Amino acid sequence: MQNPEVLVYGYPSFDYIMRVDHFPVAGETSIILDPPGIPSPTPGGCANNIAVALSRLGINAASCIVIGDDEEASKMKKSLENEGVSTDYIITVPNGKTASTFLFINPEGAHQTFYFPGCADDSISLNISGVKFDHLKYGVITVGNSRHIREFMETLYSADIDLVWSLRNDPHAFPLSLVQLLVERCNILVMNHFESQQLLKSLGYSSLQQILKGCSKIIIETFGAAGSKVYIGDQIFTIPAVKPREFVDPTGAGDAFLSGFLCGLIKNLQINTAARIGAVVSSFVIEAWGCQSSLPNWANVVQRYREVFGEDLTNG
Repeated sequence: MQNPEVLVYGYPSFDYIMRVDHFPVAGETSIILDPPGIPSPTPGGCANNIAVALSRLGINAASCIVIGDDEEASKMKKSLENEGVSTDYIITVPNGKTASTFLFINPEGAHQTFYFPGCADDSISLNISGVKFDHLKYGVITVGNSRHIREFMETLYSADIDLVWSLRNDPHAFPLSLVQLLVERCNILVMNHFESQQLLKSLGYSSLQQILKGCSKIIIETFGAAGSKVYIGDQIFTIPAVKPREFVDPTGAGDAFLSGFLCGLIKNLQINTAARIGAVVSSFVIEAWGCQSSLPNWANVVQRYREVFGEDLTNG
């Protein structure tokens, strides 16, 4: 296994994804429609989603996750190995239970998520201090245990590795003190519009440009079918969404976008081009159930990029 160019930390998961007729209030019953998540879950977890997507695009990637020693852990590790993702940074907890996600989607495409972290929330070390990151270009932080996020951030920041924060609206993972440190230290911040509004509120800011003032960060704000915006200094690039062939399941679209964006940066493409690549990769994920089921390879991306934007990707 080659040394990773991208190392991604986050909660692991197998995803039980189910469509429901509506989101119930307390004491109310909701009907599960066609349940693809029963009985077989799909591979998921933000860290694994991003690492697998990058691997399929030809980028060496590794997941830094905490799993148990149960049957689910064995399946997860095997799945990552089959995708070409390095498992060298996986921590196994003896007698630990591996995490699961129960995700419900209403007819409008909105999510309700219930997560069982299992041993991924155990108070243990990620054991990456002192590791050499000879080929590492980016360390990606997704939703996870706040103690582990801090350890991951501190280690890679000390090693002068560019940090990418894929923000999630989860106060359990991101208490305010950690949010403030991540905003200060991360080179790239990626979030959807709702998450950006929550971030601004927590920081007491009125605009994302206040975060960018006096620094060279990149901020990406996604708006679902309305596309995304890339903020760099005083510049704002508007990136259109790429329409999928079929709309099946939006789960994992944000992880796919970030993966495509980082792939473009690693291939030394312009930032707005990299963001377009993110939109292309995201469009593939929506076409099937599960976060990793329909992730594209680089040839798929090149073809769809040409079809949508009328341009050739010259690198790769």
